[in-house]
Amino acid sequence: MSTDLGWPGRGGAQTRAEAWGLVDDEGRLASTGGDWARLTEALGVRCAPGAPLAEACARAEGAHPLAAVLATRGQEVPAAPAELALVVPGGRTLRCRVVPLAGAGDRGRLVALEEHAGAPEPPLEEEVLRGVVARSAEAVGVIDLEGRYLVQNDAHRRLLGWSDEELRGQTPALHLGAEAFARIAAALVAEGRFAGEVRSRTRSGEVRLLQLEAFPVLGPDGRPTCFVGIKRDLEQRRAADVLRQSEARLRELAAALPGVVYQLRLDPDGARSFPFVSEGVGAFGLDPRDVQADPDAAFSRVHPEDRPAFEASIMASARSLTVWSHEFRLLGGGAAEAAGPAAYRWVHATSSPRRQPDGAIVWSGVVLDVTARKAMERDLELARDAAEAAARARARFLANVSHEIRTPLNAVLGTAALLQDGARDPEQREGLELIRRSGDALVRMLDQVLDLSKIESGRLEVERQPFDLEACLDAVVDLMAAPAAERGLTLAHHVASDVPRAAVGDEARLRQVLVNLLSNAIKFTERGEVTLEVARAPAAPGAWPLVTCAVRDTGIGIPADRLDGLFQPFNQLDPSTTRRYGGTGLGLAISRRLVELMDGRIEVETAPGVGSTFRVHLPLEPVADPAGDASSDPQDLAPGAGRRAVLLAEGDGARALLARQLRDLGLEVEAPAVLAALRGATDTPPDLLVVARSARGADEPLRALTLARARWGDGPRLVLVTDRGRRESDRLVAGVDAVVSRPVHRRALARAVAAALEAAGPRPLQVLALDGDAVGRLILQRLVERLGHRVRPVATEAEADLALAGARYDLVLVDQAAAPDGGAALAARLQAVGHPTRVVRLVPPGQATTSGAGGASGPALCVVPKPVRLEHLAPLLARP
Repeated sequence: MSTDLGWPGRGGAQTRAEAWGLVDDEGRLASTGGDWARLTEALGVRCAPGAPLAEACARAEGAHPLAAVLATRGQEVPAAPAELALVVPGGRTLRCRVVPLAGAGDRGRLVALEEHAGAPEPPLEEEVLRGVVARSAEAVGVIDLEGRYLVQNDAHRRLLGWSDEELRGQTPALHLGAEAFARIAAALVAEGRFAGEVRSRTRSGEVRLLQLEAFPVLGPDGRPTCFVGIKRDLEQRRAADVLRQSEARLRELAAALPGVVYQLRLDPDGARSFPFVSEGVGAFGLDPRDVQADPDAAFSRVHPEDRPAFEASIMASARSLTVWSHEFRLLGGGAAEAAGPAAYRWVHATSSPRRQPDGAIVWSGVVLDVTARKAMERDLELARDAAEAAARARARFLANVSHEIRTPLNAVLGTAALLQDGARDPEQREGLELIRRSGDALVRMLDQVLDLSKIESGRLEVERQPFDLEACLDAVVDLMAAPAAERGLTLAHHVASDVPRAAVGDEARLRQVLVNLLSNAIKFTERGEVTLEVARAPAAPGAWPLVTCAVRDTGIGIPADRLDGLFQPFNQLDPSTTRRYGGTGLGLAISRRLVELMDGRIEVETAPGVGSTFRVHLPLEPVADPAGDASSDPQDLAPGAGRRAVLLAEGDGARALLARQLRDLGLEVEAPAVLAALRGATDTPPDLLVVARSARGADEPLRALTLARARWGDGPRLVLVTDRGRRESDRLVAGVDAVVSRPVHRRALARAVAAALEAAGPRPLQVLALDGDAVGRLILQRLVERLGHRVRPVATEAEADLALAGARYDLVLVDQAAAPDGGAALAARLQAVGHPTRVVRLVPPGQATTSGAGGASGPALCVVPKPVRLEHLAPLLARP
């Protein structure tokens, strides 16, 4: 059986070859064609591609004729083809031609076989060569002796783009250019071969850089019969070289990295494979080649208990195409059946999936051995459990101790309170008060120790419940008002209008933090003021409002070098300060922990001798006002809209906060220092005067009020800010329209301003009634009140002097029996200081002047007979 190759032979005859084989320079059979297997077996030679043909010939029986031609590597290749006649068992003869491939790079030869059938046929080297060309992986083109293309293979067709019909009959100048082709032809004639780089144009016009090797194919006479050109795309080869170098670097890098670098592929049919596995897999007793050949070699090492979750996590990552990250146990080496628990090692695998065009999913990632970390975590868990157990034991101990201390302490405090109520001796009451204060200090210390214990043991949890934020802040300052008043300090607070009135959070813990900060501020402030300012700070988009509570004082301050230990438990910054002011050093530590539990932060700004400012920043979720307070109505929130007010108060911080509160109510406020309150003031009276009495009991704001009354008269309405204990007396003596107790709350101040501004008709007069007889004082009080005015009854002239020194009165009624001179000295003193108060003397009927009620013995002194009647007082209390 012969194969017709359709290649024109010499003389136009068709040649045929029944079998052919290509042998490389090492004597190995590279490729075969036709009936090679059948004919070589007939010769007693069996040789598969890749095996040495000479050795196969040597194994045949007898001295095989091919052995002499194909003996060993390095044998000289004949200059021309050699022909042999081989006798096949059974009397048949095979013709064998060995064609040298001189100059083809790796030296080799072609072996062609055909059955002999009479006269010799034309040489077969052309058709054999054509078969080799068709099967070559390189781009090969064959030209005749005139330089025209005879044939090209598929690789050549893909490289240049011309079809066989377009290329046949053309010379290589078509794509190399005439000059380059002439240079190559000259080299073939002169040297018998050409090897070098050329630029070749493809059919689409693209120019490529090629490596060309051209050589002749010799005929039986040793002369060239045709020329073969082998072309290699240098750009592709260089890209392939770069790719090979990159792969080598990747493998080198993967081998140097800790753990295993890998790629896992999941085909659409569920089949799994490892396209790449680094050498690091050897740490688990596996060979990369074995894992790539059989993926189950790796998957079978997963601990049986971890395998279901392991498989589920991979499939979940495949469905969502999200990063796969999983920890599991992997057999470190040896058979799983023979390994105990200690043989398994913990690993952490992470990789990113990517879907391929064919639908498969490929994960690229790394596997790290985390056995040591797991062991450390286990040790840490044991240590944590031991620490938590110790903390729980300590908490139980502290709770028991606290209970045991509280029980007798409560008995001591209760007994002291009972004794104090019944004690008459001042020394005894003072001693009992000392017991009460000391006991209260012990109770606070126990509460702080228990809170700190709960925080450190993790048992203290914050709540998230709706609460009235403004009411909480008001309650805090109310609670601290008495301690501040005892030290003669002004306590003020202000809540900005944009702060949520109600919020979600832990009201009790917020109150505890603010009480701690205010207590410290009061304790470490000798004179001046303590303020609480609540404002809304900028927050991130979409986050809850950030509320800032700032507690400021004018106290001793803190040195900068001692701020690091400020929030540490049981830390006392200065032993001398501790001895002077007391304390456990737990308040700030607990406050910081509570603020952090509420997702906030606390910071301090301080300087020695200047004071301190502690700021608490808390995110609070606003909600509707749970109390449904009517003060949320805009009209009630701004009762002073468009009105003008003058504020008379001491203390820069307290005055500034009170001014802000008044401005929040819609008032236009002037708040100068008290001594300069009326300097430069306009003659136009304000609508409202707000006077804040000093917590130290000084009368400077009231003296400024007297001057204001002298300038503006009774036109401006008056709101008095005073301590809670002086509220009623100040209402009587100062002629005010409304009184607000300190600390000043927004709602109370709004009601007072509204009441003062909305008061109709003339302001009632303020009357001071001096009468030594209790019945007489009561009668005078009832008569004056019936006429619609206010009265303060006093029993002695000394009490009258005190009352007149602290407030302005429109009229003073003096019973002659209570004042030896009938009020003459009192009237003279008032006249000397320019006080507009009138003095009326109450005398028995026989001592009345001839002018009666209208008579007078001085510019500020007139006489009214007793018993006093309404018709006597009405003309005196009528406004001019």
